[in-house]
Amino acid sequence: MERLTEDVQFLVQSPNRGELLCVLATEAPCDRYDIEAEVDATRRTVVRNLNEFTERGYVTETEAGYRLTAFGAFLADVYDEFTTDTALADRLGPFLEHVSANLFDLDPRLLADADVLTASEASPYAILDRTLELRRQSSRIREIAPAVEKKSVEQLAERVRNGEDVEMLTVIPARAAEEATTNPDYRDDHLAALRADTVEMHAYPERIPLFVGVLDDTVALSSAKDGRPNALVTTTNPTVREWAEETIADFVDRARPHAAE
Repeated sequence: MERLTEDVQFLVQSPNRGELLCVLATEAPCDRYDIEAEVDATRRTVVRNLNEFTERGYVTETEAGYRLTAFGAFLADVYDEFTTDTALADRLGPFLEHVSANLFDLDPRLLADADVLTASEASPYAILDRTLELRRQSSRIREIAPAVEKKSVEQLAERVRNGEDVEMLTVIPARAAEEATTNPDYRDDHLAALRADTVEMHAYPERIPLFVGVLDDTVALSSAKDGRPNALVTTTNPTVREWAEETIADFVDRARPHAAE
């Protein structure tokens, strides 16, 4: 393991080395001149790296050209997995950095094909707008939400009043449920939604640190930074959807029904 770790570090120190290893892994045996045409590096750099690869046991030189050894092929697979996971971690970072591992016990690799949207100073409401868009397009909505948002309440109430085919189950913190029921900015729309036969709401006794929504076949996951939505991840991965449904059901079991008086 120590040897493998050292070799991966050696490759990471120079992008030319990783690129060279990938070329050798896909085009072997490979002539040095062909390698120079494929790798974005000077001839001197290519020769030096090939010599280092040979000394480290990654490649052997034959009459037909350079080819990976069994160790070099194994290292190429490890390096490819490492760079793939690193790129994924970087892309999901804005979301994962603000989510507890105790709650989000899902393999992040299942989100490899997910779309990631982050808030910015230029678009501070991008996540809210995208979430509202997903809700508007969905007929079956199940979610846990850290708070009640005015536009979300208005949207649901409007759809209910218009007789749209929408079924919704939501879990919100008890404090947010009380606020939505008493605040005049929310009350009428909130109660209109509560009275609908197709809307089921639950009040959770503690804070909810993560937004988890299943909107038809799409899963939406949102984290917050400093109390504001920071990143939104959306996917149609069936395993993620199963995890989201189970997570929502667990919160429902620990909440109490929230109904209109």
